[in-house]
Amino acid sequence: MSDHVAIMNQGRFEQIGTPQELYFEPHTAFVADFVGEANRWRGEVHQSDGADLVVSVEGGVDLLVYTRTAVAKQSVVEVFVRPEAVGLSREQRTDVANQLQCTVQDILFNGANTQVLLRELATGHTLAAALPGTGDFLTIRRGDTLFAHWDRRHTRCFETALVV
Repeated sequence: MSDHVAIMNQGRFEQIGTPQELYFEPHTAFVADFVGEANRWRGEVHQSDGADLVVSVEGGVDLLVYTRTAVAKQSVVEVFVRPEAVGLSREQRTDVANQLQCTVQDILFNGANTQVLLRELATGHTLAAALPGTGDFLTIRRGDTLFAHWDRRHTRCFETALVV
């Protein structure tokens, strides 16, 4: 077994690191997408303050995002959030950076955890939340309206080329 992994894209190294580094600290959008599941948005940077950005995604929804590198205002970016970083609540919360009102589309039980598939109400964007196998999901039903939320520290953001 290896303690380091190399991710290649079209014959060049994207990132070399431990599996944990590749999963939790990807350096590129390719690595973030390649290693594990992720919720993904495309948007434009509206505010930039060092590592913290405000990214406007489709439907005018603003996300507070963390980035490893400086990103200029008005840059087009891709934002990634792992499903296990997404929490769910029935009531709107005031103590979280990112929050989207959603409808439960499906609940997929696999024993160790449960994946809840959601549709964001303002944009129709689909996202996933992975809940631990504690049974907390037992009160969630298809069609329920919930608030998906996560901390900005659990986001990753990468500049992308504008596709015309």
